Amino acid sequence: MTQTMQKALKVLELPVLELSEWIMEEVQSNPLLNYQENYPYKEIPLQLPDTPSFFISVSRQVKERIDSEKDFLIAEEIIGNLDERGYLGISLKEVAYHHNASLSKTEKILEIIQECEPFGIGARDLQECFLIQLRMLNKKNSLAYKLVSEGWEELKKGRFSSLEKKFKTKRSVIQKELAPLTFHPKKLYTPSCENHIADLILQPTDEGWTINTSEKSLPQIQLNSEYKEQFEDMKEYEKEYIRGHASTGQLIIRAVHRRRKTLQKIGEILLKKQKPFLNSEGQIQPMSIQDLAAHLNVHESTAFRAVSKKWLWCPRGWFPLKSFFCKTPVNHSLQLIHSLKEFIQSEDKHAPLTDEQLSSKLQQSGIKCSRRTIAKYRKQLHIRPANQRKI
Repeated sequence: MTQTMQKALKVLELPVLELSEWIMEEVQSNPLLNYQENYPYKEIPLQLPDTPSFFISVSRQVKERIDSEKDFLIAEEIIGNLDERGYLGISLKEVAYHHNASLSKTEKILEIIQECEPFGIGARDLQECFLIQLRMLNKKNSLAYKLVSEGWEELKKGRFSSLEKKFKTKRSVIQKELAPLTFHPKKLYTPSCENHIADLILQPTDEGWTINTSEKSLPQIQLNSEYKEQFEDMKEYEKEYIRGHASTGQLIIRAVHRRRKTLQKIGEILLKKQKPFLNSEGQIQPMSIQDLAAHLNVHESTAFRAVSKKWLWCPRGWFPLKSFFCKTPVNHSLQLIHSLKEFIQSEDKHAPLTDEQLSSKLQQSGIKCSRRTIAKYRKQLHIRPANQRKI
């Protein structure tokens, strides 16, 4: 990758605060660049305020539904044992035993937690996680609910032809029905952060929604025109020096402009796809990075850079921009998880498959994934590495 390309991608990837600092470093090292300091516009709260932790946020929601102090203590233990995905990481029998409570009482308290946002938390497995999300979105009578409740075995094995016959529908309809569901509901929660500024702002007005990007808060840079007037009188080595810095300066200016246009386009996509969520009428409906890349007409890695490390502000709150986009479509992930389990269950226990070998086997079966992806899903499924599975 050329140095020019590296700079362009860096401008796209950096969040606004880091980009502002980087631009100033470039200005200091490039005598052809002039800048004018800008400030965030006052009418929009661009700086991210302190937000409560996930534990505190869910606890507050539960407190509004529970009067008994003893029941609230049970709820706190359950919330404190939700894992990084938002799934329940402890046995309810164990919780009931700790508090000398009945299992049925503990189950009812868990159900209250499962009604809290982000929807899907408190589930004991992926199927329950999906069903919770659908119930909370008032979709208990939907095709999606039937697919997850009645067609789970076929769904997790990626048997779409069987599902098409069973539910008399098309694969594209099945994928569309499942697209809004998230595997990791806890990741939809905005964590506590320090001193962030929104990279993308979506705000409703009387005329409709407006899209603003944070470029207005970046230093405004331009090429110094004085050098053009003196260029013809310069020696050749001086001209080469000026050409090099002028080329770099123009590249940065163009890259900042492209970054703004890309974020603007992402804002348009979100307004089109996420209206129910933005209007507080539903949950985030994740698109895949592949879909985003297709809409932006760029490579997937470029699309991922465009949303990573950045924040969205809207009247509903603050959200990591990448939380609206998943790396893989739902059906791909389900198929990968099922195949991974099957390969490990059928492996030679005296010579278990390494992550590299599992990756090769999955790719041979038509599922593209890297060794790192295998390691990530293996950890999520609480499956030990090969050296610890060996008998």
